[in-house]
Order: sequence, then structure tokens, then C-alpha cells
Amino acid sequence: MSKAIVTKPYSSKYLNPIKLSENEQVQTGKRDTEWEGWIWCISQNGVGGWVPEKYLEIKDSFAIVKKDYDATELNVRVDEQLTIFYKESGWYWCEKENGTKGWLPCECVRVSEL
Repeated sequence: MSKAIVTKPYSSKYLNPIKLSENEQVQTGKRDTEWEGWIWCISQNGVGGWVPEKYLEIKDSFAIVKKDYDATELNVRVDEQLTIFYKESGWYWCEKENGTKGWLPCECVRVSEL
């Protein structure tokens, strides 16, 4: 874990983030051109979202999810403090001081080791 401070504000573009369970089957689509390592997926209940390719076992136009995944993104302001749990393909999974967890682009924070 690391601590970080927000240096650039960020607002999520996805109001209904995709949430997947291990062994769930998803339909796969295009690969992200801005963020390498992410692929667009549509869940069995019709929700779409970006999923790290590492979390998927891809088979043609569908994939099997290797581990639970939540695509929630954080809305943050400059100078907010965060705890970072891990990094994935240009994004951090982190937690705000109020306990809200989600993804944030690495470019939005300055990290300091614990």
C-alpha cells in the first residue's frame, strides 16, 4: 500500500460501472487505444465497461473472468488524500479518506511509499 495526494481532478464518465464475478462469461469488444491493457466487455446483464485484459481468459468474441472485478472510478479533487492498493495498466485501485474505493488514472496523483 502507498499513500497519494490528488494533483489533478477527475470525474468518472460511467454512472453504472461493470461489476464481474470470477468465472462469469462476458462478451468482448474493442481494445482501449488510450490505455493499453484494457478491453471493452459487456456483462451477462448488459452492462458495458473497460476490464483489464489480465483479468480475462479470452476465447474469440467472449471471455471468462479470472477474478472478481469492479470498474467503479473515483471522483476526486486536488489535494484529496488516497490510499493506493495496486496499479493496473495506467490506473490505481485506491480508497478515499471517506472509505470510497475505485479506479483513478495514475496521472492524477503523486504517490509516496508508506
